Amino acid sequence: MKGYTKKALQLFMITQMLAIVVALILYLSWYSFTPSDISSGYSRSPILLIPIAVIGIIAAIIGLIGAVLFLMGSKEFGELHKRFVFYAVFLFIIYVITMMVITIFTSILTFSYVSQYLTNPNTTFTTEVMSQILSVMLITSPIVAIISGLIWVFGLYQLENRTGRVVLFSVYLWMIAIAIFSSISSYLLFNDWINSGYFQNLLNNSSVNTSSYSQLFSSSQWIGTTGVISLAGSLIQSILFFVALYIPYQRITSGELIALEVNPLSSFTNSSSDHQQRRCPNCGRIIPFDAHVCPYCGRKFES
Repeated sequence: MKGYTKKALQLFMITQMLAIVVALILYLSWYSFTPSDISSGYSRSPILLIPIAVIGIIAAIIGLIGAVLFLMGSKEFGELHKRFVFYAVFLFIIYVITMMVITIFTSILTFSYVSQYLTNPNTTFTTEVMSQILSVMLITSPIVAIISGLIWVFGLYQLENRTGRVVLFSVYLWMIAIAIFSSISSYLLFNDWINSGYFQNLLNNSSVNTSSYSQLFSSSQWIGTTGVISLAGSLIQSILFFVALYIPYQRITSGELIALEVNPLSSFTNSSSDHQQRRCPNCGRIIPFDAHVCPYCGRKFES
C-alpha cells in the first residue's frame, strides 16, 4: 500500500483545523467572560469545556493515527527524508520524557501541599508552592516548544519547497515566541496576585465569594490583553501549521513530489552504464535525461 505520507498529511491538517476551532471557542469565551458571570452564580466556562474536551480527544486520536502513517511512509521519499523522520521520532521520545518529568515534579509539589493539609487542616496555601510551579513553567515552556517544533521541522523539511520551508521555520519561531510570552506573562501575573495577597486569600477561604474574584481580576488590568494575545497567537500558529502541511500535500497530489519507486534492476552501482545515467545534483536520484524539474525533490534545471 502506498500513499502513507499523503494520508498522514491529510490527518494532520484535520487536527490543525480542530485546533483552530478550539482556539476560536476559547477566544470567544475569554472575550465574553466578566466577573458578573460569577456573581450571578453562573459561568459558561464548564459548559465550554465539554466541546473543547471532546474536540481535543478526537484531535489526539486523529493525530496519533497520522503519526503512525507518517512513520510507515518514511521510506516513500528517499533516505534523507527517512533519516529526518528518525530524528523526529527521537525528539518525540525526548518530548514525552520531558513532559513526564514536568508532570511528576508538579505532582510532587501538589501532593506535598495536600499531605500537609490532610495532616493539619489549618495549613494555609503557601505562596512558595505556587512560585515553584510557576518557575518550572517559566523554564520548561520554551524548552517544550523548541522540542515539539523541531519534531515538525525534521518531519516536514524534505517534503517542503522553498516557500514551505519559509512557512515551516516561521511557525517554529512563532511557537517559541508564544511559549516565551505566555510563560513570562503568566509568571508575572500570578506573582502580582500572590504579592498583592488576593491569590492566597482566594485559595485559603473555605468559600469563594464574589469580592475575592472581583479583586483578583481588578488587581491586574492587563489580564484580558494577555489572554487575548495568547489565544490569538495559538490561532495564528494553527493556521501557519495548516499551510506548512498543505504545501507538501499539494506537491504530492499534483505530482511535483513523487514517491520513490524501488526498482531492483536499477539498484546497481558498478555497472559500466552508470556514468551514462543522469542524477539530480540536489537529491542524487536518477532522473530522465530530458527532465527540466526533478520529479523527486522539485529542483529546477536550466533548459
